[in-house]
Amino acid sequence: MELKKHHLSLRKKNSFLSLICTVAIPTVVLCVILFLIAVAFCVSLINQEKQAAISDLRSISASCEESLSALTSTAEIFSELPQVSEVLNSRTPILDADLSDSLSRLYQSYPLIRNAYIYNKRTDTVYTENGTVKLSAFFENDCVYENYNANYWKKLRFYNTNPSRILSPCVLTVKEKSFTTVPFVYHKIISQDLDHYIIFDIDLQKLLHSYSYKSNRSSSIYINNRYTKKIFSSDNTETPEFSQEF
Repeated sequence: MELKKHHLSLRKKNSFLSLICTVAIPTVVLCVILFLIAVAFCVSLINQEKQAAISDLRSISASCEESLSALTSTAEIFSELPQVSEVLNSRTPILDADLSDSLSRLYQSYPLIRNAYIYNKRTDTVYTENGTVKLSAFFENDCVYENYNANYWKKLRFYNTNPSRILSPCVLTVKEKSFTTVPFVYHKIISQDLDHYIIFDIDLQKLLHSYSYKSNRSSSIYINNRYTKKIFSSDNTETPEFSQEF
């Protein structure tokens, strides 16, 4: 009788082991395989998204660079206008209504240009759509850059033959309204004693938005100014500064 019970017990154990071998172990193995497949799929999807995002950023960056580079031609054409050329060739500050109109029309023809003016380095005079202003008063009251004060513009130099220069983005306040700008500077040398800068303040949000909408992504574009640690976004949202380790 005891031998029979022992035999039944062995059969039950063997059945249980057989069940584990035929069901449990394959199920666990299958789950592990499915998990690894899911992980591999997620990694592949993330890599695809990353590569697509990089491709979009490169395309947007190239388009923005092309737009900013085209401003050199715009500034050159603008400098050749009779009313502008007259101001550039004058050794004394002059007030020209046609010049004010020309500056105003720039905003209509080029929506990316939010602010424009001419700076005469020799006389420290700034020509705007509202007339002439002395350098210090202009950059302290009328056109206040977060990073570029009057002293910066006095010391600004071009050390190569390139007629234009793009400055790092910063916040600019004009007529009590602030926006993020990319200052574009065109160097116009008339003669040894006539040195002028034509400055276009480009609206960074408009510049980025005009290209970011082409992407099918809902994410924003962020630009970091590595000198000031400021971050600027395409949707004009408040963003923190980068920490020092970046």
